Amino acid sequence: MRLNLKRALKFWTVGASGAVIQSVVFYVLTRSLGVPDFVNLFGVIEVPWALGWAIVCASISNYVFNELWTWRSPS
Repeated sequence: MRLNLKRALKFWTVGASGAVIQSVVFYVLTRSLGVPDFVNLFGVIEVPWALGWAIVCASISNYVFNELWTWRSPS
């Protein structure tokens, strides 16, 4: 039971860090680098360009941190 609580806390911590990473990447892309929030694709649909990249970065970091820290076998 103790291991499950410890893993849950690690999982939630990684998830919170993903939210921070997504916010920081979105801010840097839109404010510092001038990447537009939305890009018009073929004149038909608005694609959330900066948000999409922020989500990709957060998802990758969450996967890596969970693999290396949360789901690592106890020694």
